[in-house]
Amino acid sequence: MKYFFGVMTKNQIDSVINFSLQHSNYQITFIPSRRQIEYNGGYVNNWSTKDFAEYVKNQNPNITLERDHSGPGQGLYDDDGYESLKEDCKYFDIMHIDPWKKYPDLNDGITWTIEMIKFCYNLNPNMLYEIGTEEAIRPYSLDELETIISTIKNKLDPLVYEKIKYCVVQCGNSLCNGKNSGIFDEDKLKNMVKLVNNYNLISKEHNGDWVSMETIKKKKLLGLECINIAPEFGMIETKVILDSIKQNKEHYDKIYELCYQSGKWKKWVSSDFDFKNKKDELISITCHYIFSHPEFQEIKQFYKDVDAEIHSAFTNKLLLLNFIYETRQKCIFCNSDNIKEMFDRDYSTALSLGLYKEINESYFMPYNVLLCNKCNSAQNKYIGDLSIVYDSNHIDDYGSTKNKKHEMFCNYILENKFIDGIVEVGSCNGALANKLLNNINTEYTIIEPSYVGENQIINVIDDYLENVDLTNIHANTIIMSDVFEHFYNPIDIVNKIKNSPNIKYIYLNHPDFDYSIKNDIYINLNCEHTFLIEHQFLFNFFHNFGFSLNRYHNFENFSLFIEFERAQNISIIEKTLHNYDIKINTENYFFKIVNIINKINTLMRDNSQKIFYIWPMSIHSVPLFTLGLNYKRLAGVLDNSPNKVGKYIYGYNLLCSSLDELLKSDKENICVFISGAGNYIKELDLTNTKIEIIVINEL
Repeated sequence: MKYFFGVMTKNQIDSVINFSLQHSNYQITFIPSRRQIEYNGGYVNNWSTKDFAEYVKNQNPNITLERDHSGPGQGLYDDDGYESLKEDCKYFDIMHIDPWKKYPDLNDGITWTIEMIKFCYNLNPNMLYEIGTEEAIRPYSLDELETIISTIKNKLDPLVYEKIKYCVVQCGNSLCNGKNSGIFDEDKLKNMVKLVNNYNLISKEHNGDWVSMETIKKKKLLGLECINIAPEFGMIETKVILDSIKQNKEHYDKIYELCYQSGKWKKWVSSDFDFKNKKDELISITCHYIFSHPEFQEIKQFYKDVDAEIHSAFTNKLLLLNFIYETRQKCIFCNSDNIKEMFDRDYSTALSLGLYKEINESYFMPYNVLLCNKCNSAQNKYIGDLSIVYDSNHIDDYGSTKNKKHEMFCNYILENKFIDGIVEVGSCNGALANKLLNNINTEYTIIEPSYVGENQIINVIDDYLENVDLTNIHANTIIMSDVFEHFYNPIDIVNKIKNSPNIKYIYLNHPDFDYSIKNDIYINLNCEHTFLIEHQFLFNFFHNFGFSLNRYHNFENFSLFIEFERAQNISIIEKTLHNYDIKINTENYFFKIVNIINKINTLMRDNSQKIFYIWPMSIHSVPLFTLGLNYKRLAGVLDNSPNKVGKYIYGYNLLCSSLDELLKSDKENICVFISGAGNYIKELDLTNTKIEIIVINEL
């Protein structure tokens, strides 16, 4: 989906420009209306058309500029629109020709559209055009839309008609009281998109504000290609400001007064809007119109950090619109919407734990944790695009802990003498598969989109489990080693296995989250491990899908080895799914992490002459970055894995060096923080070194 962004505020414009510079693969188009940006100035930063165009193009010449709603009666004052068009033709790339507000009659609107296109073409033959209008201005039927397009095509020179690229389609959108109050008409959208495509035009929807991502996905599947979004961006900035000023009654009342006196709110509310008792709503709808007002600017000076918060809010919205991340609205286990956020504000985290040989383009998403008040599970509020999260394989088998775990898990599985074909999910390098195949002769299939191991005797399916038909694989056993906790929708996964009758045995190698959450091991609730449940909850969860717990083994408080077997010919009595201590344990876990981060930041600030590193370069350090560690103060990260040394960690651009080499160094003023890595810390030899070592869990 391509988005066209209204220009509501300078902050929003700057945020979008910055996003376009960081993510050049996303094409950006601004669509200022005449009231926002005009040849003689508009309410957005008091910019003229020339000022605005030069400001944007000087920062990123690849951004496209389109005049939204050009034409008669679309400016601050009633006019024929031609004076505005003259200036627009000098600076804009696309012109939305929209006379329909003043001339709603079908023939009149068509005639004005044709004449205005001719006028612009004579001034700028390179200009592109958009025709049609939104339902709030002039609704039209499918037949009327065809009349509009066909008449314009027949009456324009073919060379001129070819410059028309976009056509507005209508499907029920209506903006009122700061919401999209329309009723989505799927059939109308589908038919209009088809019609527009038949004329080789690109379908474009207006008023795409306050629409769920699920609806946007549905519209995309129906063929819609472009969406305009404008007032929602003004409300995003206003919300941040409103949250900041609410505690100051004098500032709040003054901003309300400015908004009310502007009268701009009247356009966006119903006739019965209660402006006296809905002050927050009136401010939310109207405030962006007064951002350039001197009295507003004076108040804003009291809130120094507000612009950074606004920029972050805009960036998050842009990432969300481009499907970089999604937001969980309900509990993934019990579907309850009775959920509470762990933190009173969102943090920010990189989407991936991947490693790269060079610094690369990276994405961040908001970070918060949801606690379900029904089943007491914990889960990330935001989940990233899988193709980004797992773009680079960062898992290896370096170290005695991992090698021992693989060996013991292999022996644990081999105790089952009835295995007939194995499918392993999420094996990045085939380490476990090779151990098993050295001891058992059976068909072996790995489902993994980023497999890097050998596969001479292994069938590798380059895909995610969600897209694979298990019934077509010869296997009665499925293995998920350090995988199940990565699934975004675990119910769908277990239900898929349940509906694959060939699968009799399930083996999990599952992190010991019961231990890690209480013992400061930083593997919980990150961009990969997106939910947290207790062991008993996990056992009952599989039981309710018809898989009984045969046995389990706890490997050194590091991992659980679990064997489930499909129950045969017995009715399943569902067990209650409830976590007992997740809430308190999770709250304590994060409280301690934030406390440690504050101590580390203070230590680094007070010792400006020292050079700081952190170990390891893994899942155990990133939670510190997410929750506020000043990682830019670090000289780098450390690890001993050959797969990691010499690479950069995604998003944070910290180069990994060898811990062992640094420990041998005679360099002075170096301090290494040892993060919450549990059993891996036992593998380190931290004796006989001149380097200062700080185990952060002991701070």
